[in-house]
Amino acid sequence: MAIPSKEVPVSVCIPVYNGALHIRDAIQSILNQTVIPQEIIVSDSGSSDGSENIVREEACKAQATLIILPTKTRGMVANWNSTIRAASGKYVKFLFQDDLLHSTCLEEMVKVAESDKRIGLVFSPRDLFVEPSVEDDWITRWLQQHQNLSAGFGNLKISQPGSLLLRSPDLLEQPLNKIGEPTAVLVRRDLFDKVGLFNENMRQLVDMEMWVRLMATSHVGYIPAA
Repeated sequence: MAIPSKEVPVSVCIPVYNGALHIRDAIQSILNQTVIPQEIIVSDSGSSDGSENIVREEACKAQATLIILPTKTRGMVANWNSTIRAASGKYVKFLFQDDLLHSTCLEEMVKVAESDKRIGLVFSPRDLFVEPSVEDDWITRWLQQHQNLSAGFGNLKISQPGSLLLRSPDLLEQPLNKIGEPTAVLVRRDLFDKVGLFNENMRQLVDMEMWVRLMATSHVGYIPAA
């Protein structure tokens, strides 16, 4: 693979807690990007499995600036927010410890975001994987229902008003989160100053509640499945 030379104004935010099993592969997916993020921000919420050491070992190979926040037990959502506060890029891109980014993810998401200055949130389909050893009918049904979340919005364009999506007749039908997990999203950093950070008092649907706030204030960009 050719070494990327173009930098994009993206802060890749990685909240970590005992992620040693998968974090190396997650960071490798950043190193394999076709563009270079402005910075990689890691916030470890008190891991006891050596996650931070793996992060330092792998992330230092990146051409991007590496910022590792002081280790502190924060709680899941507070850990997300700590990376946002530290982000200085124009865009925030989450990468959770057991997720992987397609090699063109950053390039394609930034391209869509820059195509319309009204866009504050870009999302794309994602693939779900489970451990090969896991065989469960409930999980199979859940995967079938949640693989193609955006279908509930109908025919999406590359850019559309978020308020239009909030008026979708199927908005409150299952699955409720039709955008996806934070890893599936790119957000313009300044919008967090406008709508606030993730709600640390919530236990469920934390990401969906944030997407609703963002959709109410900006256009939404969409990258269809290849």
